[in-house]
Amino acid sequence: MRLIKRTEALGSRFLRWSIATAVAFVVHGSALATNLVQNGSFETPISNNQFGRNPNSWFTGQTLDGFWYVSQGSIDIVRPPYSPLPAAYDGAQYIDLNGVPNTGMGGVYQDISVAVAGVYTLSFAQHGNYSVNRTQARMMNVAFGSLFSGSYAHSYGDPWLHHSVTITINTPGTYRLSFVSTTPTNFEGAILDDVRLELVPEPASLTAIGVGLASLLGLRRRKC
Repeated sequence: MRLIKRTEALGSRFLRWSIATAVAFVVHGSALATNLVQNGSFETPISNNQFGRNPNSWFTGQTLDGFWYVSQGSIDIVRPPYSPLPAAYDGAQYIDLNGVPNTGMGGVYQDISVAVAGVYTLSFAQHGNYSVNRTQARMMNVAFGSLFSGSYAHSYGDPWLHHSVTITINTPGTYRLSFVSTTPTNFEGAILDDVRLELVPEPASLTAIGVGLASLLGLRRRKC
């Protein structure tokens, strides 16, 4: 009798541990999706806000960090506080897609390796540098290979705008993610921060976990 009770107690503890582990897996897996974009908040290199040269200003063909490359013109890495520019959306830095004057509209890109086919969420935060002429919207084009392209604008007085789009990737491979200023070069540019590309969890996987949880709970009720 004592052995039976001990076995039931161990079984009950194992059941509680299994339920807790399954719940933690669901929460952890959904909250901590892996971001395939490297240095998506532009935290490196650390900017000194000395415009016109590295590590603040970067020019066509240069790489900020071995992941992000300047595709055209120039861009600035800004490290607030820097009046009158906003605080960062994520981390401590962001980039202004219009860098040094007279170098043309700037742009950056990163080639991203996607190992698993599926549905992905591409997201990023946008603001604007309104040090000069606040009536002109700060604009940029965004593209992900041939699978997505879009134009985005930010107007003076708007807060940080967080954009999110869903992209279906049927074939694993390397895809180019690019952000290009379309703001005239006589103005400061669109500001970019917190760039992410994350796999959306498959509903079937979450359903399977839910069924497992239900089974464990049902087993617990029967034992009680």
